Amino acid sequence: MKRLIALMLASTLVCCHEQKKQSGPVVPEPPKAPASAGQESPNQKESFAKAKESVTNDGYIGFAYAADWDRYSESFAKAWIGSPEIQKAAGTARLILTPIYQDNSEATKKKANEFWGPIQEKQRNFGRASYPAIMFFDKNGRHYADIFGPDMLTRSIESIATEVAEKLALLHKQDDLMEQGRKAKGAAALGMLSEAATMKGITRPDGVVDALKKADGDSNSAYLRRVTFDGVSNASAKRDAMGKLKTKEEKWNAIQDLIKETETNLADDAYTDEQKQEMCACLIGVLHRDGGYKGSLLIPAWGKRMTELGPDTYLGKSGKVVGDVWGFKLNYSEGWTPKGIPDDNTPIELKGDLPIKEAGSYAVRFSYERGNHALFIKKVILKDGDTVVAEDEHRGEASKSPKENSYTLAVDSAIKNPRLFIIMDNGDKRDSYGIIRIDHE
Repeated sequence: MKRLIALMLASTLVCCHEQKKQSGPVVPEPPKAPASAGQESPNQKESFAKAKESVTNDGYIGFAYAADWDRYSESFAKAWIGSPEIQKAAGTARLILTPIYQDNSEATKKKANEFWGPIQEKQRNFGRASYPAIMFFDKNGRHYADIFGPDMLTRSIESIATEVAEKLALLHKQDDLMEQGRKAKGAAALGMLSEAATMKGITRPDGVVDALKKADGDSNSAYLRRVTFDGVSNASAKRDAMGKLKTKEEKWNAIQDLIKETETNLADDAYTDEQKQEMCACLIGVLHRDGGYKGSLLIPAWGKRMTELGPDTYLGKSGKVVGDVWGFKLNYSEGWTPKGIPDDNTPIELKGDLPIKEAGSYAVRFSYERGNHALFIKKVILKDGDTVVAEDEHRGEASKSPKENSYTLAVDSAIKNPRLFIIMDNGDKRDSYGIIRIDHE
């Protein structure tokens, strides 16, 4: 919530910049919650524990706010829970004003447990965005959906109410599919249960895996592979496995196996596009942490694959920028600065208009200018698009006493799309400035 307020304050200051020149300083006000014109709903309860006594198939809806440090989110949550539009959209769901505490003392834990009642601790988490937020639980306490995001400070009550109704509709559709799937047999049962398990915008229903196993009988069927896939657990397992390997060779061989596994799974229609994106994200994480510069060079290609599976999803958007985010930024015209030096072997793509076009020999020279540290270089790689055309690997030092600070690239034919990658070896020694020259010899 604090981040959201800061963004809105910054936006207000920009809009008032011209006015400020003439009329003096403008003090922006923090965002205000919409007025709550309605009365308290008969479905509003003081806690989940109290709500359990009368819960219906519409379950529970928690209007969450940061209780011990952000009074603004509380004002929004109170406005929403008191809104006639949202109360109508919520049907017979039990509505609870839900404080979320940062204080982790035993006294606070006890108070929270009494408040949450039937909602298990693992279902109470909401860590994807700042408060305020709206949390949805089914009648059994499963946390199945949320409404959240920066725009919650500016959205209209009507639009939020519409989304509340949509979340409840998803819950009822999923419940119906589960009920019908358990009664049906064969392919009909598998189809309905699988659809219930993979619906977008709602978490997987409890008991669906056992129901699928009972209907299918095949422990490795496409339905079960799709339903039992867990992207977070998958990534953790891969990371733990890599952590047990000792040598770079062992890790690189394991990465090759993971690449083959990922390629196989991407061709498997059992998995959804979102699940395949999670597989790509898992591989990208391993490449970044354990693949050295060779693994990092593969990241942009896998980011592209992740985006192609769904450009508008969270991971699809991440795929467009992951190469730049983890690759640092270095401009040919500006040389290197401490901000462009990584603390590992991450390859840095040299941006800008590179004077590499024709065939011939090119010298890439690193000339130190100032700073407390030298620049250490391990390797320079030239690509034409995604194809490696030349490289020079040796330890170079750009300093007051330079050593082997020139790298030679032999190019056999004209380059259409020159891309130059630099692998440094500076560790945490980043206080260094210098220029980079590329000469056609």
